[in-house]
Amino acid sequence: PPSFYTEGNLINLMKTCGKAVEDDGLSSILSETKGIGTEATRDGIIEKIKKAKYIEIKKKQVHVTNKGRVICEAIDGTLLGSPEMTGKWEQYLRKIGDGSGSQANFLANIEKFLRSELDKAPGRVKEKASIAKLLHAQQTALVIGTCPACKKGNIVDKNTFYACDRYKDGCKMSLPKTFLKKKISKKQIKTLLAG
Repeated sequence: PPSFYTEGNLINLMKTCGKAVEDDGLSSILSETKGIGTEATRDGIIEKIKKAKYIEIKKKQVHVTNKGRVICEAIDGTLLGSPEMTGKWEQYLRKIGDGSGSQANFLANIEKFLRSELDKAPGRVKEKASIAKLLHAQQTALVIGTCPACKKGNIVDKNTFYACDRYKDGCKMSLPKTFLKKKISKKQIKTLLAG
């Protein structure tokens, strides 16, 4: 199998994404603009992706999480998943720069595109069994144990605390991730829930 990427490899891929574009015009625009993001923003983009837990770094290697796989599957085959879209946006930004395009038109088209993609998303999820499997795996991975309060729900990781997944049904059970300035691990919470 191919070796894992590092964060440095990701930055290089962002710089050279124009090489993967078949349209020569868009490829040259991406080459001139030096790909996705700028030197100043690429690190920030990767940090946002890590913070959203789409990827995680283990021993300097980038690993895609189940949450990241869901996103990849959901946008696979769409313009959102292609560097061509970045090229088209850069192309129109140039038109705005030279006065032949309007910012209002650009933003209206992006809004129209995003609304269209959001409308299609539920259908894509239903069409792809792989997404349903990934979603189930991700939800299962978040489960830490059975809720001791309602006995029907599961205690799950909510990023900043642990709580029952039946909150909407009225269960208010939650546990902090930090207690008396000490972090509480998932393992400790599992032990606590087990009695």
